[in-house]
Amino acid sequence: GVAGGQPPWEGKQEFTFLLKGSSGEMSVIIPAIVKLPEMVVAANRPLAKGYVLREDDLVWIPMPRGLNYGPEDCFAQTELLVGQQLRRAMSTQQVIRLNEVGPPTIIHVGDLVGIGVVSGGVTVETNGRAIESGAIDDLIQVEVQPHRKRVLARVTGDRTVEVISNGTAHSPQTIRTSGIG
Repeated sequence: GVAGGQPPWEGKQEFTFLLKGSSGEMSVIIPAIVKLPEMVVAANRPLAKGYVLREDDLVWIPMPRGLNYGPEDCFAQTELLVGQQLRRAMSTQQVIRLNEVGPPTIIHVGDLVGIGVVSGGVTVETNGRAIESGAIDDLIQVEVQPHRKRVLARVTGDRTVEVISNGTAHSPQTIRTSGIG
């Protein structure tokens, strides 16, 4: 049997081990330093890739042993995960690593998007189609309609992207057009 230890359960502790052998019982006092495991955030149920996390999807667990990564690669606060999108599927009690989530995708392949082309103090707006999916501030390929020319653009909002050419001004003029020639 084992006895001992006292609150706060961390730091220096003493434990008494009761050993039984052929010559009878013996008590051995063993000093120890106790360190509780790091707590990390994990999924509390199976979650699909692309799922946007909510508070009730998350649970605190002690950092599992034997993994090829440490607590510094994991989340220690649930608030940082709420509203983030999973980049891979998760199983119940699986630790969520920093690189396994990101901002939610707001533009998907094939979406029609508004394209703002900014050059100096002038913005030209046209329409296009997303060739790649992306979240806010991601760089994605879009196809300018009707010419089908592909350009790299930064996601700025729901179904809107921006192409920057030769810098921008603080208050650009906006010109609407049906295409970029």
